[in-house]
Amino acid sequence: MYYVSPLLGVLLLSPAPARAQERESPPVSRVEVFLTVADTLPGAVRSVMMAEAAAIWRQQEVAIEWLPASDARSPAPNRLRAMVVERRPMPTRVDGPFAVGELVRSANSHPIALISIERAEWLVASARSSAGYELTALDEQRLGVVLGRALAHEIGHFLLGTHTHARSGLMRPRFDAVEFTDLRQGSFSLDQDAAAWLRTGGDRKFVYARR
Repeated sequence: MYYVSPLLGVLLLSPAPARAQERESPPVSRVEVFLTVADTLPGAVRSVMMAEAAAIWRQQEVAIEWLPASDARSPAPNRLRAMVVERRPMPTRVDGPFAVGELVRSANSHPIALISIERAEWLVASARSSAGYELTALDEQRLGVVLGRALAHEIGHFLLGTHTHARSGLMRPRFDAVEFTDLRQGSFSLDQDAAAWLRTGGDRKFVYARR
């Protein structure tokens, strides 16, 4: 789950406890994403979002297969839904933290990654003023990058089966807002521990050590 703190200029993610348990896990090479996107999101932004998320996971040799929301395939270990929605209720105080993305799990249905366009737009506008961005023509590209990184992070929670977070990389709990909107990928790769677990599979559920 992502949180934005406008005064501090950081992106925060709220950790939830996860308990390690025995399981057999084959290496992960593909994830199927049933994608629903609000009609208000421009097609160009949608394309950048999908490309950014796919590029992040391609580094780990994990392919994202984008499926239409109407696809009726049953739940499976490598399938989730992603809903990129126009807006979600904002907090009373705009200078406090608020969620941008969240992974919702429920029994007998696909997990759902919820991403808010409105909150991503707010983040881009806030970071632009902090970084001194003047070329608003790049705002759509930055918005797509933010949405793609948020989605990639939630896919990470899904593939790893954990709500805990890393000290570095894509799965860390805090991001500088300017860095998060930077068009260079830089530090949005998966950390070594998670990457190794995905490559080899494991006999235990993955969980980050307590920070």
